[in-house]
Amino acid sequence: MVRKMFLVLFVLMLLSSGCASSGEPTGKSTGTRPQRFSVEKVALVALNVNNYGTYGSRGIIPPQLVTDTMDSLLAATESTLGEYWSVRAVEDFINDESYYSLSLGRANERYFAPKVSGKEMPVFSDAKRDVIRGVLTKDTAQKLCETLAVDAVVLVYSEWSFQTGKFVPIMKAVTKNCISMYDRNGKHLFYDRKDVLGTKPIGGAFAGIHANESTIGQWVESYKTGVEFVLKRNRKKVK
Repeated sequence: MVRKMFLVLFVLMLLSSGCASSGEPTGKSTGTRPQRFSVEKVALVALNVNNYGTYGSRGIIPPQLVTDTMDSLLAATESTLGEYWSVRAVEDFINDESYYSLSLGRANERYFAPKVSGKEMPVFSDAKRDVIRGVLTKDTAQKLCETLAVDAVVLVYSEWSFQTGKFVPIMKAVTKNCISMYDRNGKHLFYDRKDVLGTKPIGGAFAGIHANESTIGQWVESYKTGVEFVLKRNRKKVK
């Protein structure tokens, strides 16, 4: 009797070993899973500023002033990204036709974008909501990462306007800063937004709004603060 029990146990062990070594999972999909990796190198593929006026009309900032700030915005954005990841600079791929072929080309007149080596950074959507939220299809995100040889791509949108105090009618610059990031598997790592007020008045109820060379810095610094805040808050989501 004891001998038979040992034989039964031995057979069960052999069967168990055979199942374990078959390599066929039970009750699970056999589809290929995305490769896991660490995000180490990123690229900024879109940066747009909307000079936003009341109810969507053209903004109160003279267009040339906004245009003149774009180089500093690009430099500041890449510098802040560089605090957390290695950055492939826009100047390295701005003339890459493969990069442009994945976009919709130049932004419409509503948006401002940096010009690098005489070429303007493109947009990846013609719908305002998608430009704001930095929407990419999975396929486009994957191809951008592959084309630029990076682990993730970043899209930034900033809306520039003004805000009047509730009790004291002092007007201040305000920027609404949105950042989106996708990895090379096409996964949307995060989308986040931070609105930031300027630190100094740009006008008042009776004095009007002063958007000029002396005050444009209020929007620029507000933008930089917003970008720094969003990236710091979301860096742990990017692994």
